[in-house]
Amino acid sequence: MKKIIYTLFIFPLFIFSQEVSVADGATLTIGTSGSMTVTSSITTNSTGSLIIETSRTASGSLIAKSAGANQGKGITLKRQVDQLQGDASTAEWTLLGIPVTGETSGDIDDDLRTSGGNSAIGYFDPTTGQGEYVYYTTNATTQLVNGRGYLVSPSASGYVNITGPMRTTSVAYELEDGSGTYGNWNLVGNPYPSYINMTDDADASNNFLTVNTSVLDASYQSVYAWDGTSWDIYNQTTNSINHIAPGEGFFVYSVAGGGEISFKENMQTSGQGANFNDANIAPGGKPVSNNRISRLELELSDNANNQIDITKFYFSDENQVSKGLDPGYDAGQFFQGSNSRIFSRLVNDDEGTNFSIQALPYSDLKDLVVPLGITTESSSLKLSVTENSIDDFYRIYLE
Repeated sequence: MKKIIYTLFIFPLFIFSQEVSVADGATLTIGTSGSMTVTSSITTNSTGSLIIETSRTASGSLIAKSAGANQGKGITLKRQVDQLQGDASTAEWTLLGIPVTGETSGDIDDDLRTSGGNSAIGYFDPTTGQGEYVYYTTNATTQLVNGRGYLVSPSASGYVNITGPMRTTSVAYELEDGSGTYGNWNLVGNPYPSYINMTDDADASNNFLTVNTSVLDASYQSVYAWDGTSWDIYNQTTNSINHIAPGEGFFVYSVAGGGEISFKENMQTSGQGANFNDANIAPGGKPVSNNRISRLELELSDNANNQIDITKFYFSDENQVSKGLDPGYDAGQFFQGSNSRIFSRLVNDDEGTNFSIQALPYSDLKDLVVPLGITTESSSLKLSVTENSIDDFYRIYLE
């Protein structure tokens, strides 16, 4: 008798199932455009595989809130990471979230770079020094934590496989507030193999930023993510990416004293199809009814170091927008980035925070004066307007 082994691939489909059981030797693959929702249990036998694939720009998605405690082997998130480019000093790094339980650093460090007995997998510790990255010993058995974010850098392979039973409950992760310069910054990660809502445009209440306003500093209620080339900032002004993909890691800035950040099961959603690495997606999101919205983006090019930095302005009639601090709409500057930086300061009630995104009332455009700052040691700079949707009736001047 012949034994037949099936391999099932799910591509641009939305699959709903009451129960999933993957037999020994079988493979169930959810492709980068695929999505599956399971209302009951998941079981994967020891030599079977349930794989959720990602690319640099998109991801498959699995929601199974009642997967149960006995999942067998569990799932595998096949996470594509930014591959090594050139020498080790310029190697790419990818930020990860861990969507399974029981995985260790040694389980996923086979294809990562090594140096001095350590592998290129670690986390950001805001309590060490001024806030520093800490790396794991090669083949260590340190268990990876749901909710914490990690960074990895591959030696050659473009994928990291993260395998184990998936989380089926809400996740709480304790943000720390260290005493150093960068002590409020914490690296966290999506603990589910599905997309989660990030902004109000994704879901009016069950989204990461709204749920966690009490533990994120009012000047930094944003998500700070690496797109493979530069750091991007997402908050309630975002008109492109409004979800956090499976396996994504990102930085947040805690309130003084830290606090417990929450990833709720009801934040999960499917089929969003865009990752932080997707720099070329079209604007989207839920339209804001009866509100005028315009955007202005200024780019500072450091010609001497071949780097860029940007600052953004968001003009709207929304009630949440003012000339003072607007939590969730204004975004303080990230601590990493170009040697040359451009930023703005609040028009009213400036307390010395440099902002990368500032939201301002549309009705004040006719007589608005915004403080703009540049820090640099470069001998050659170029300032450009890279986005401008302000009505042609208005003129913009740089003094």
